[in-house]
Amino acid sequence: MMTTYRSNKNKGERTGVCEVCGRYGLTHLHHVFEGAGRRRIDINPIIEVCPDCHRKIHARPAEWIWLKQKYQRLVMAREGLSVEQFIERFGKSYLED
Repeated sequence: MMTTYRSNKNKGERTGVCEVCGRYGLTHLHHVFEGAGRRRIDINPIIEVCPDCHRKIHARPAEWIWLKQKYQRLVMAREGLSVEQFIERFGKSYLED
């Protein structure tokens, strides 16, 4: 279950279910498409992840490309965006050529 399109005002720790590993407990909010300026994009998905998964995502971002691909497809479908339009908003595509 994705908790997407939320305001940055809801940042911080909370209790919930990690959307990566399914563990219940303390969670952090994580922008799927991090980077300069991307946090201000109103359609940037925000997911709840446990502290362990959050650290792993930031420590080894290349291993988590599947997460970006999954949510790129979801954003494109929900917003009716082409790959080119996604690139205009987010700066790049995470889908394989």
